[in-house]
Amino acid sequence: MAHKLYECNSCGYVIFVAGEQREPDWCPACRSRMSHAGDEHDPPGQDYVCDECAYAFRTPQGANPPYKCASCNRTIPNEPNKRVNHRL
Repeated sequence: MAHKLYECNSCGYVIFVAGEQREPDWCPACRSRMSHAGDEHDPPGQDYVCDECAYAFRTPQGANPPYKCASCNRTIPNEPNKRVNHRL
């Protein structure tokens, strides 16, 4: 499946978004704007799907986990079995 590569204009964080998804609203690490940086075919990495808005994206293998959803402002829990139901 084809993915679009997006890179943060501020911190350099990278995510992949499936071709049918819309572009991210902001960086899931620092909340700055992201720019389209290329295309990849089925890149390896960790998939994330937001519990609130269902936005799906992938981070490269070995990347730090995202802090927020790339579309809404939902905090993504990074600990197993931890639930976070707030926006900051």
